[in-house]
Amino acid sequence: MSHPAIDYPAFGPEIQCPHCHRTISALFLTDTYLCPRHGAFEVSTTGELVHGSSGRCWHHWEDHWYRQHIHLEGLRQDLGWSPDGQHLAVSARQQVYLWAVPQWKRPKYQWELMATSLRLQWSPEGAYLASANQDNSVGVLTWSNVHRLRQTPTDPADLPTLLQGFPGKVRQLAWADIPDADKSPILAAATRDLVVMGVLVPDEDWQSWLLDLHNGPVLDVAFQPETGLLASLSQDGWIILWKAAVEAAQILEGVKGGFSALAWHPEGQHLAAEGQQGEVLVWSVV
Repeated sequence: MSHPAIDYPAFGPEIQCPHCHRTISALFLTDTYLCPRHGAFEVSTTGELVHGSSGRCWHHWEDHWYRQHIHLEGLRQDLGWSPDGQHLAVSARQQVYLWAVPQWKRPKYQWELMATSLRLQWSPEGAYLASANQDNSVGVLTWSNVHRLRQTPTDPADLPTLLQGFPGKVRQLAWADIPDADKSPILAAATRDLVVMGVLVPDEDWQSWLLDLHNGPVLDVAFQPETGLLASLSQDGWIILWKAAVEAAQILEGVKGGFSALAWHPEGQHLAAEGQQGEVLVWSVV
């Protein structure tokens, strides 16, 4: 479900880079602005601008950007705003740091992992935060238990879940945006030429299954907003639409050199994909 406060892109098609003040453009159907000199900047729903590689934050006030300082040890791997815009998650080394807006002096919580966190993904309603890790595992933090990160755990159920057994590096994560997703979330993980699916069964544990029709590395996965329709994209030039993330419903093609990334329109009626050679294709989904 798209956040009601978001219009893509949040600050219009162009802004001034906070570093060099040159005019930079938003990437297609995202709230990410790309400066050729200083890299990517991501916008939160509350109006902060975050530099992707350094984690530095800026507030927008009267057409100017004012910097907020965040200092972390190690290279920042990924970052992401919670859907309500109230928390910022940043991964660095074997830690995921969680700030509460606008308290930037120090992280409110720290999630310690066994391996470097490479990619972060919030669930649509913010009930879960997933981390794809360097040791081919995925950690899942239940947000209702986040306060327990400050305590010595006495019950294993209070700990974040660690999903293991992935055959290779997890390149991308996607949560299904469906009713009751906070109680029984569905997570897709792109690894090698597979999509590994996981669902949390209430009062039980995570159950998994494989989607294995691709003939090349799966580079991206994304659920259509408010449905269980999953799109997976591979380097071999296929985009597969999976009905209920179980059954292949359609295969999309159209580029010779393979695809690299995909994005759903916030209302779900269009699917855009980028080719390895710079093409952009858009399909209408009925």
